[in-house]
Amino acid sequence: MSVAIMPPLVGRFSLRSLPTPLLVRQLDELAAQELATDADVLAHLAELDVREEYLRLGYASLQDYCVRRLRMSEDRANKRIRVCRTALAFPVIFEMIADGRLNLAGVAVLSAYLTESNAADLLVEAANLTRVEMEFMLARRFPRDGATADMPTLELTCGIAGNSVNQLQGEHVDDDAVAREPAREHELHFDAREVRGLDEQVDCVRL
Repeated sequence: MSVAIMPPLVGRFSLRSLPTPLLVRQLDELAAQELATDADVLAHLAELDVREEYLRLGYASLQDYCVRRLRMSEDRANKRIRVCRTALAFPVIFEMIADGRLNLAGVAVLSAYLTESNAADLLVEAANLTRVEMEFMLARRFPRDGATADMPTLELTCGIAGNSVNQLQGEHVDDDAVAREPAREHELHFDAREVRGLDEQVDCVRL
C-alpha cells in the first residue's frame, strides 16, 4: 500500500527556519492584530445591521450575508451576529474584545444577562475570565431555583454502564455484572467543588 507524502510547506507558511524568539514575537503580534480585527469586524457588522444594507445587497438576512459574502460558517456567523448586537447595546464591549479582556465566546454567554443596570459591574467582573470561569461567575450571581447561590451543581451526562454509575455513587456492585451490562446514558449530579479540575473542552459537562 502506497503512503501519500505531504509536500513541505513553502512560502509564507514555511516557518521552520524562523528563530524561536522571532517566532514567539510574531505570534504575539499576530494574536493582538487578530483581536483588533475581530473588534473592527464586529463594529462593521453592527453598523451594517443597523442600516440593513445586506437587504439592499440582495441577502435575505445578516446571517446570509456573513455566510455567502464573508464566507463564514453558520456557527461563526451566528456567534458574531449575537456578539455585535450585544456590543452595539454596550459599546465598551468592542474595546474589551480589541484588547483581549473579553472573547467572543464569553460575550455570547454574557449577552443573556446584561442589562443597563448591571452591565458596568458585570463586564468588570467578567474581564479576563475563561468561558468556564464566566459560567461559574454567572451561576453565582444568577442562581437558578433550587441551586445554591455560591456554587452551581453540574450535570454530567455520560454513556456508561448503569452499575458503573452505582460505583461512582459509592455503592458496591458485582464486577461481572458491570462487564455484562450495556452502556446507557445517565445523568450524574456533583457539586461543582468536586469537578473544579475538569477541562473546559469536555463536552458532556453543562451548567
